[in-house]
Amino acid sequence: MQPNRDVIDLNSPTLVQTKTHAGVVWAGLDLLVNICHGNSFNRGWWHDPITGLSLLPGELTWTGNVNAAPIEGDIVKAWFPYVIGTKIALIHSEVSEGLEAYRTDATDDKIPFPGITAEMGDAVIRICDLMGALRWYQERFGPYPGFGEITNPYDLGAAILIKLPINVGRADHDISNRAKPGGKKF
Repeated sequence: MQPNRDVIDLNSPTLVQTKTHAGVVWAGLDLLVNICHGNSFNRGWWHDPITGLSLLPGELTWTGNVNAAPIEGDIVKAWFPYVIGTKIALIHSEVSEGLEAYRTDATDDKIPFPGITAEMGDAVIRICDLMGALRWYQERFGPYPGFGEITNPYDLGAAILIKLPINVGRADHDISNRAKPGGKKF
């Protein structure tokens, strides 16, 4: 079966079915973010493996195997940006593993899929986990400064649905502009 390659205008008020699909996409991504972050948090991935201290501001103890001594929330809040940077680096590593799996025609050693599929799945899981943590942070402390009137700057589903029609209409994405000197080659 060939994929449908029709351009769908998500902003068209006449496309009721498309609006319904957009809502389903948003709800599905929102649920995926909650599941991925919840699973990651519950398995201890947001806690230091040596001290058991939470890497999330305001969550100083964990009910897992390691009991953490409470420390000042301000210290955790101060290191939180570095934790986010580390989580982004781990997303990079999954994408790099996907590239290597594709480059070498590797299959995954844990699930019956090509390595690239498994690693891209891992990348999506890590992205959703990160966005869930950022949403958690915002609910307790507010977004980082500079977001203006955006009520939920960490809503991954909304961001994707807003970006889709923008990317469709971008001149720098047109193949004729990409072929020009200074254009995006890939």
